[in-house]
Amino acid sequence: MRYFFLVEWAATFVECLILLCTVTAASGRRYQKSRHYLAVLLSTACLTVLINVLNDISTFSFLTPVISMCFVIFILSRITSTGSLLIRSTACIMTYLVIITVGYVIFVLLRVVYVGDMYSAFTFFLSPGPFRVVFLAADKIVDTLFYFLVRKSLFKISTLKKKYQLVLLMISLAGYISTQYLFGVFLDTANDALSAIAIFSWLYILAFVTITIIAFVVIARAEQERQTHIFLRSANQLLTENYQQLHAYQQDHAKQIHDFNHHLTALRGLTALGKHEEALAYMESLLSTAYQETALCHSGSDIIDAIINCKAAEAEQLGIEFRFAVDFPVSANIAPVDICGVLANQIDNAFDACRQMPPSAPRRVQVTIKRVENFVFFRVENTVDHDPFENNSSLSSTKTDTSTQHGLGIKNIRDITDKYSGFLRNEYKGGVFISVVSLCYETLDI
Repeated sequence: MRYFFLVEWAATFVECLILLCTVTAASGRRYQKSRHYLAVLLSTACLTVLINVLNDISTFSFLTPVISMCFVIFILSRITSTGSLLIRSTACIMTYLVIITVGYVIFVLLRVVYVGDMYSAFTFFLSPGPFRVVFLAADKIVDTLFYFLVRKSLFKISTLKKKYQLVLLMISLAGYISTQYLFGVFLDTANDALSAIAIFSWLYILAFVTITIIAFVVIARAEQERQTHIFLRSANQLLTENYQQLHAYQQDHAKQIHDFNHHLTALRGLTALGKHEEALAYMESLLSTAYQETALCHSGSDIIDAIINCKAAEAEQLGIEFRFAVDFPVSANIAPVDICGVLANQIDNAFDACRQMPPSAPRRVQVTIKRVENFVFFRVENTVDHDPFENNSSLSSTKTDTSTQHGLGIKNIRDITDKYSGFLRNEYKGGVFISVVSLCYETLDI
């Protein structure tokens, strides 16, 4: 009997852990690494105790998941994640809808295999015993597998517009309420496995869950396509501005050469007349007003050159000291839109941090791009006047501008790093904030 008690608590713990991990994946973690894991484990333990206490009061009551979801949405997920109430609610209800549906599917499948009627099924699967252990093990294994299949897509909830998040929330909530009600009808009327009401209830449950998942996929894909379009437009704009800068530089360079020829003619004339002191003074005046040649990036990658050169011009306007060192493999199989999504966003975040500094403080941004074996590292350093992790441990964006033209944000950078088997690391050292992104690439045949 003791082992069954442990099995029940372990199954509940797994379910609660999946729920909190899902909400965190959708809305962003509050802490870094070990602190985050500790917060999730402690929150999971609290939720496990709550659910088991509620089950002891009223076993398998439909109110238990409602109370636990409220506890997650308003308290526990706030401890572990940074997302808004809307994001946390949507992720939590969608997850619970999937969890209970998986449980219903496993219940019906095992009922067909082991027993014939519904009341016998309750005896086998809801009462302490080996069949109950089989049910719990199968249920939680499927829940865990489902989580690992969808976890990388969960962040897309936070990238959606609020109206789409609200649509998903309404669909998920309606699905949860309908599923709970219809499964109750199913339990009351399914003495006959082929009962019309039982079949309708079961098909409706599966259909609603399917509709919820399809709605999420369609909306997320549409939003991703919209963001990709925005980035392609931004990339084209950057390339256009870069070409304009190159053209202006060429014209200025041609003018300098033309003027230089005139200066040489003047010097030759002074020398021919024997006016060496005047010629020397003329040369000194030229040296004191030496032409300033604009440092332009020539990495071999059009998109990187465009970003660096345009940002260098922007930095000059903002009074930011901007330096760069680029060693980019032109044969790297990295999509230009992904390069733009990483590098442009890193530099924009660095500029935003510099803008917030006092006018007297040194404003510097250093961009370093280098390759190590088959990895490309994008490293952006910027001066800051305080530790950014103090009030923003997850380092979510602090921008008040809700437009998406400046980048995908930290969540989408993480998505790009996942796509290329890389990583994102943010750190603070002695007044300097450092953002490092690594992307693994394959070499193109060029």
